[in-house]
Amino acid sequence: MEDAHERKKAKYQPLLNERRRQGWTTWNLSVEVGSRGIAGQSLWKAYGVLCNTGIERIEGQ
Repeated sequence: MEDAHERKKAKYQPLLNERRRQGWTTWNLSVEVGSRGIAGQSLWKAYGVLCNTGIERIEGQ
């Protein structure tokens, strides 16, 4: 999953850079989910950026 996350980050970095040059605020919140439905750590990082923490995070599991 870590490799997939790094590939996605690299793939979309030029787009993020372009939007930032245009004055946008951007984040790369790619999320990887395995074939058995197990979400990678990237999901929790995305939740953190979106301010879903504490009880909201637990209830969302």
